[in-house]
Amino acid sequence: MANIRSASPTNISEGTNDLSGVLVTPSPKQYPQHLPLVLLYTAKGGYEREVVDGAEFNAMYGSESLDPRSKYFNHASALASSIFTAGGQIIVQRLKVDFIDKERKVPEKSSKKAAITIFATTVENPTMQAFTRDGLGNVIPTPDGVTNDTFTGLEVNYLAIPHQDGIDDIGTEGNIIADTADTFIKDYANGGTVPATATLYPLFTIHASVDGEYYNNLGFTINPLIGEDEDADVTEGLLSANYEIGVVNKSSGVKKIVTAITGDNTVPFVFKEDATHPVTNVAHSLSDLFPSSYGNLTDPDIELKTFDFGDVEIYDGLTTFLTHIESYEADTIVDLGIESFFNFDSSISPEDRSNMMNFISLFNASGLKYEAIRSSSEDVTSPTLTTASSKRVDLSSDTPVYLTGGQDGDVTDLPNFENMVTAELAEYADADSRVIDTATNKESIFYDSGFSLDTKLLLNQLTFFRRDIIPVIGTYVFNKENREQSISEAISYGSLIKTALSLAPESKVYGTSAARGVIVMGSGKLSNLNYKYYLPQTIELAIKATKYMGAGNQKWKGRYRFSRQPGSVVGNLIDIRPEFIPNSIKTKLWKTGMIWTQADDRSSYFFPATQTVYDDDTSILNIFTVMVGITHIVKLNDAAWRTYTGATDLSNAELKEEVETFITDNLLDAFDKQLTVIPEVTITKRDSERGYSWHLKVKVYANNQKTVMVSHIEAHRASDLVGA
Repeated sequence: MANIRSASPTNISEGTNDLSGVLVTPSPKQYPQHLPLVLLYTAKGGYEREVVDGAEFNAMYGSESLDPRSKYFNHASALASSIFTAGGQIIVQRLKVDFIDKERKVPEKSSKKAAITIFATTVENPTMQAFTRDGLGNVIPTPDGVTNDTFTGLEVNYLAIPHQDGIDDIGTEGNIIADTADTFIKDYANGGTVPATATLYPLFTIHASVDGEYYNNLGFTINPLIGEDEDADVTEGLLSANYEIGVVNKSSGVKKIVTAITGDNTVPFVFKEDATHPVTNVAHSLSDLFPSSYGNLTDPDIELKTFDFGDVEIYDGLTTFLTHIESYEADTIVDLGIESFFNFDSSISPEDRSNMMNFISLFNASGLKYEAIRSSSEDVTSPTLTTASSKRVDLSSDTPVYLTGGQDGDVTDLPNFENMVTAELAEYADADSRVIDTATNKESIFYDSGFSLDTKLLLNQLTFFRRDIIPVIGTYVFNKENREQSISEAISYGSLIKTALSLAPESKVYGTSAARGVIVMGSGKLSNLNYKYYLPQTIELAIKATKYMGAGNQKWKGRYRFSRQPGSVVGNLIDIRPEFIPNSIKTKLWKTGMIWTQADDRSSYFFPATQTVYDDDTSILNIFTVMVGITHIVKLNDAAWRTYTGATDLSNAELKEEVETFITDNLLDAFDKQLTVIPEVTITKRDSERGYSWHLKVKVYANNQKTVMVSHIEAHRASDLVGA
């Protein structure tokens, strides 16, 4: 508001008031109504759940993970592959291999994280000869016959040591390790009579992000940034040497550069903690920039990219090492009278001068070679620390240092795989678990791909606190002997499974028994996968449901409807077992809550119906597709609450209209005209008294599935035909 004090002629400009902008409601990300959770062993990838299609899976978890010839592949992999082939998406959970035997972890069979630790070694050389330098301080060849002054300098080596080889306890986060670790003896001049003891300094460790052999293919390079004014400004502004780190990957058999999320081949940094760039004022320390510069799982404006590298640990040993070499260098250049070449500034503290030491190439920021600190020409190994597995490395842009020690664990042991699966399932039995939140956990269905009976009976935990998940459980147990399951055993298993699923009623409030569960009898082999083992017929149902209800736009696709033929005909499994089911047993199967396939002709089979475990045959809750639709509506009800909770700008009438419209709009054309959905918001007397609550009822209408036909033949004389 202008402050007008007089009538003096003037224009007081108050700028522009923008009334053209509007608050744009962000479009929520859509997930398929039919979105299975699949728990897998994979070659790579994080342990956080991700929604992926086939291409995204290959990029994040490795194409070999779904190769039937690979060690990672098992019956759950066959399920995932089948869903991808059908054009669907899954929520994938990569399982970490903790091999348990008699309640004890077996390290050699469990997965491990790749890592590498860089150590520095220094050895005194009492007969180091001074360089010959030109007028600018650059090192030039020493003329023949000229002997320069000698002094005691330091020869430096770097070792790359696997992190698992006993250095987890490298002292108090990086104190000097000398006699307690190993002593290196090197004879110099003077007839070899002067021994020198090498000192070992742990500098830093770089870890992989997660466990696995794949991460042994990851390497990094570190190169100093010198000779450019901008880089010198960074060094002087931060009082710390400036470097760049690059990443390579050799998993394809060829060393490939991995670009940062910015598209750059390298990322500049300093080792100094909590440093910010003096010009851009953004984070510039290695621990802040790496690995964040190489991955993104949170920023929607940047391409999503998983992190292969994990944390960087920088040890106190780096500071101690830099202090040590700086003191030698400072004393030597002063003693030799060449400090002017190096712009030696006594006003800079020894600590800051130490941080400014470039220990990689041993040149200062202006490009002058250090005098007293030189790279040793000998390899130095540390058998005590690393049992001969350490190696000398050159830290430069041309010689990557690779992580090592990564281990997959025993991914072929199916009983242990099930141990990992049941550990995940147990999360669903905890009301306070992270998996109970439907805002972030979008899975709507879980297919049993051939688990043991014990694991099948634990799948009911999925329904304890989540009303939006359907377990689809097969009676068949995967076995590499391809043993056929008898019908009597299938009935026995089915009865136990139904009992387990019945423990979680659909509604305690309304007395509605369990309806979210499907039991499938039988097995077969996938026709489009080179996999010699039989799988439960849940796989066939998963493929049909994916095609019909698995579109990313949340709309069922009518041409793939499988409630009747032709959609109900088995199109993906061959060698169906059992080949024949006696009619006398089918009523028992149905009352046990099971579905099955039976012969359609001499060469094909079909599902005669797809019921749930709901006991009332007259109810639409006994229809599998109806229950998938209802679980989707449950998710949508949660979304409606998230959208309108906290509203202060709506009257009761306006709230009713908006919530009902929200439900209706989000279900437009969602159910292939198989379900009619009518939302109804009411404000009860007590809602009005409280002022903060409301009730939402969503009415769902569907046809009953037709399963029983009564037929007979009526015989007549031809003369009885009208008009005969």
